[in-house]
Amino acid sequence: MSLWDLASVFFKLTSLLSMAMVLGGGFGYFLIAKLDVGIKRATLTYMALGTCLGMVSAILFFLVQIGAINQAGLAGMFDRQLVVIIGQSELGFSCGMRLLAYLLALVIILDLRSLVLTDTSHPQQRNNSFLSGAGYLVVSALFAASFPLTGHVAELGFILRVALTLHVLAAFLWVGALYPLFLSLRESKQPGLRSIMEKFGQIAVYVVGLLILTGGLMAFELLGTPGNLFMAPYGVSLLVKLIGVTALLALAASNKYWIVPNLDRHISKLHLQSSITLEMVVAVGVIGMTSYLTTVIGASH
Repeated sequence: MSLWDLASVFFKLTSLLSMAMVLGGGFGYFLIAKLDVGIKRATLTYMALGTCLGMVSAILFFLVQIGAINQAGLAGMFDRQLVVIIGQSELGFSCGMRLLAYLLALVIILDLRSLVLTDTSHPQQRNNSFLSGAGYLVVSALFAASFPLTGHVAELGFILRVALTLHVLAAFLWVGALYPLFLSLRESKQPGLRSIMEKFGQIAVYVVGLLILTGGLMAFELLGTPGNLFMAPYGVSLLVKLIGVTALLALAASNKYWIVPNLDRHISKLHLQSSITLEMVVAVGVIGMTSYLTTVIGASH
C-alpha cells in the first residue's frame, strides 16, 4: 500500500467520522433538548468540531487523489490543470456537496447555539428552531447524495445506490449520537435521562434494522458468491468489518434490554457510560475498516 493509499484511507476515515459527528450529533442534540444547557452547548461544540474536521478532510482527500494521479510528489497535489479536470468529475461534485453541507451545518449550529443562550418561548425563536430542523434535513440529503457518486458502488445499479445512501445515513445517526448520550450520562442528576435513553433505543431498533438490511443487500451484490467472504481479499476485509458490527449490535442490545431498564441506579449509569465508550471505540474501528475496504481493496478484488 502506497503513501497515497494511506493518506486516502486516513482522510476518508476522518471524513466519515466528521459526517457522523454532524448528523448523529444533530440527532443526539434533539434527543437531549430538555437537558442542561451545558450538555447542549458541549454537543454543539462536538458538532462544530465535526464540521471543521470535515471541511479540512474533504479538501485534503480531494487533493490526495490528484497527487495520486499526478505522481509528482506533494507539489503534484496542487496541479491547477488536474484540479480543474477532477473538480468537474463526480469526485469533485461529491467534494463540493460535502463542503456545502458542512457550511450549512455550521450556520445551523450557530443558530442552535443562540437558542441555547436565550428564552426559547419566544415565537421567533421557535421559527429559527424549525429552520434549523429543515436545514438539518438538507445537510443530511447533501451528505447522502454525495456517496453514490464515488467508490465501488458508483458503477452499480440504482437500487444499490439507494441502499448505500440509506446505509450511511443509518450508520451516521447511530454512531454520531453516542457522544451526546455519553455527555448526558456525566450529569448523574439529570431528570428524564432514562426516558431519553429509552427513546434512543426505540429509534435505534429501526436504524439498526435499516443498517442490516441495506448492508446485507450491498454485501450480497458486491461479493457475488458466499465463498468470496472467506477467500477474496474484499470478502475477508468485509468479514472483519462484520465482526465489528456484530460487537456493536451486542453492546447496543445489552444497553437497551439490560442496562437502560435499570438506569435509576447509579451503578447502571456507570455501566452504560462504559458501554457507550466501548461502542464509540468499536465504531471508529468499523469506520476505519470501511475506509480501507472502499479505498484500497474495492469489490473487484
